[in-house]
Amino acid sequence: MCVINYLKHQKLISIGRSCDLLWINLGQKMFIKNYCGDKIQTGEYVLDFQCPWRIEDEQAHVKLASSDMYVPPSGVEWSDTFDWEPQGNNLFDEKIKNVFTQNTNIYVNDIYLSRNGDLELFFSNKLVFRCFVNSSIDEECWRFFSRTSKDIELIITGTFNSNENICD
Repeated sequence: MCVINYLKHQKLISIGRSCDLLWINLGQKMFIKNYCGDKIQTGEYVLDFQCPWRIEDEQAHVKLASSDMYVPPSGVEWSDTFDWEPQGNNLFDEKIKNVFTQNTNIYVNDIYLSRNGDLELFFSNKLVFRCFVNSSIDEECWRFFSRTSKDIELIITGTFNSNENICD
């Protein structure tokens, strides 16, 4: 089985960001300690993205995209002093609350991984997450890993080629 197929039928636990890295937690809910020693909720499976991505509805309207992290939230005008980085301070932080919290039972229905490492996740709430590799060098664009098994990991770089052995 291809490693990425572990995500099929997994429940969405949470989605958020750390600086401009997007993370998606799926699978069984778990609690771990973060780098500050605080107990946080996560999922058994994690996707981390450092490449362009977007979330579309079933009419292909973009509901949220990676560049939204650098835009002030609604009602706030951009200025030279705008700081996008603090949590809650940008359009992504505002919109993510409405995109995925309307339904607490969201699952991954299907997955598509292209030859170049582009990923599509088709969710049960009719939203589609799409990312694309935007590098031509051996630089990490996104990764998938399990918090419970060191054998489940996939790191996608700009030199990814699906002809490589990515399946167990």
